[in-house]
Amino acid sequence: MLLLLFGLKSLTIVLPLSILYLASGILFSPVAAVFIGTVGLSVSITIPYCLGKCSGKQNYRRNISENIRKAKKLSEYQKQNTFFTCFITRIVGFLPGDIVSLYFGACDVNYLIYLVAGISGSLLSIVTTTLLGEKLNNPFSIEFVLVAFCRLLVSIGSIMLKILFTKKQKNI
Repeated sequence: MLLLLFGLKSLTIVLPLSILYLASGILFSPVAAVFIGTVGLSVSITIPYCLGKCSGKQNYRRNISENIRKAKKLSEYQKQNTFFTCFITRIVGFLPGDIVSLYFGACDVNYLIYLVAGISGSLLSIVTTTLLGEKLNNPFSIEFVLVAFCRLLVSIGSIMLKILFTKKQKNI
């Protein structure tokens, strides 16, 4: 059922993945929850990727690149290093993940590179958010505080990467 929700999430921009990671942390053991979260992310990023790949590549690429300024910059970086571009869009999250997936599908990025980079870029968030869900039943425990602190560090690190990424874009 949870994997179905990950699939449905991929068709919306509104529902955040973190809610599904928290839910898997509540419902399953930590190892199983991280595995389910990772498989769920794979489902969630594959569906819009396939939609982008199959639904008029040139049209999607042109519309996304022209209408979303950040996507145009993303396109410039993608030409230099596809793996890093897929990775950084997931770890920083400066664009909605579903739009990123549509874009990479429309650009005909190699699916395996896209999938591995997307999962790699999301893994810290998957692990910390899932473990946060697992510890949610006791929010005053030291484990919860440590996991929440780790999650905060991941968020701060993402913001710092976004700032560095933005500065680098301005210099180009």
